[in-house]
Amino acid sequence: MVALIPRDPIAGNERIHLAITTNGQQALGEVLLNQATGSIGYIVGAAHRGQRLAVRALRAVTEYAHVNATLPRIWRPCRSRRPTGSRTG
Repeated sequence: MVALIPRDPIAGNERIHLAITTNGQQALGEVLLNQATGSIGYIVGAAHRGQRLAVRALRAVTEYAHVNATLPRIWRPCRSRRPTGSRTG
């Protein structure tokens, strides 16, 4: 199970920052949802890669965006320097 824990909010900011965690305490990565543009981004710590954390976190934040933020479309810009960085899975 992956839990998404809100990070410290910034007043007036349309971005939602969520910590990726499996135990509710230690952050293993981070997911960002920009409510103004519908874009999402993520990063998973090197020691925690290969556990499908990004896939599970992106599914959860996409569901949140559709249901709670009423965003009809979500997209993820690809800005990776690594060839495997554009792959989620």
